[in-house]
Amino acid sequence: MKKSVLFISFLLMTLQPLLAGRHASLRNTYTDSYLGIGARAGMGGISLTGDLDADNRFGFSYGFDLNYQGGFGSRFGFLIGANLSFFSNSVLVSNITSEFTGPIQGTTIFGSTDMIAHYVGTTKTVEEAYTSMYLQVPVMLSFNAENLFLNAGLKFAIPLSVKATYNCSETHVVMDRVETTGTEVDPAFDIADYDGLEGAYSIYDGIGKMRTLSVLLSAELGYRFFIYGGNSLQFSVYADFSVKNQSLDNSAESNVLTLGSDDIAYRGILNAQNTTGLNFFNFGARVQFNLGLGRAPMSGRAIRIL
Repeated sequence: MKKSVLFISFLLMTLQPLLAGRHASLRNTYTDSYLGIGARAGMGGISLTGDLDADNRFGFSYGFDLNYQGGFGSRFGFLIGANLSFFSNSVLVSNITSEFTGPIQGTTIFGSTDMIAHYVGTTKTVEEAYTSMYLQVPVMLSFNAENLFLNAGLKFAIPLSVKATYNCSETHVVMDRVETTGTEVDPAFDIADYDGLEGAYSIYDGIGKMRTLSVLLSAELGYRFFIYGGNSLQFSVYADFSVKNQSLDNSAESNVLTLGSDDIAYRGILNAQNTTGLNFFNFGARVQFNLGLGRAPMSGRAIRIL
């Protein structure tokens, strides 16, 4: 009996350093699993794709993020979340040509009669300013090296609201052909100079012209400060670029302007057939507070205890 007690005591004394070391290695780790709440701001907006002479201009962007990051190991992890994003920018389109057909009073060998003529309206410039709100869903991989981190992957952008205000310059209209008789008018007959137009229209507001979501390629590089209770504060720079544009459900009508009986009506650049879609550009800086969620299996890096 006494020998058994002595053997068990000896065994415990032998295993104690190993057990203590294993426990310390598990205890002295911090996890990359956290819930992050952040805000960001920078330059960005939407740009047009299609057969357009468009000058896509930078604008202001900002957003609010709710992210979750989990770990694959000591350095790798994943990030998913929901980001509410706001964009404001403008596009300038030059030399817009719109074609119309309409009635004209003419004279033939049969006397005076109503005929159909072909008109061409040329607008020197049209500027549209966009304000948009999107829900972005990031699905990214994360690499951590001490305090530095790199996130890279995709973001799926879902439109919530996209609106445009427009300002177009004077439009000069000529008649170049009588459709009824096939007669070409050379030189073209000046009809009128219409004053510039301004106003607003909605591109997407719950329902509307956007048929699919946009897919963005996203990257973020930053520095993380670890603070009390396993929490952290991080600062980063980011950039997003479209890899799949936001398609538009446009009609066969290609005109940006339509000619009425005595005026010009504005349809919108994003309603015209030659505008095929929207792209995104977005870059800036971000700050985020990370609420540590505790140690996760196979997650974390060892820290030194002095």
